[in-house]
Amino acid sequence: MLDFAHAYRVEALSIGDKVGIFTSNADPRTLNTSACPVGSAYFQTDGTVWRRIGVNASDWVRLSVLPFYFFVLADSTVVLIPWVTPGVLAFTLTDGSVGTLTVEI
Repeated sequence: MLDFAHAYRVEALSIGDKVGIFTSNADPRTLNTSACPVGSAYFQTDGTVWRRIGVNASDWVRLSVLPFYFFVLADSTVVLIPWVTPGVLAFTLTDGSVGTLTVEI
């Protein structure tokens, strides 16, 4: 079983000095991120995920706000549904058809 109490605690990870993985509770565009390489990932503690696309302080793009469930339907349609707590989630596909998804955790 994964025991978070035994996890390594670091402020950032450098992968081959080419990209980094960073985290904080602040929006990365408001921080001094000049040392973060282009292509780096930033995990904001509210669940927002960012990617650095340039060298300017504002060159972070939001990738997602919440984790998503990914489904591939029989016709190769990809469906992204926001992660939710247990319950029933209604959805509408691009062709207009509707359905529900029961989430059990």
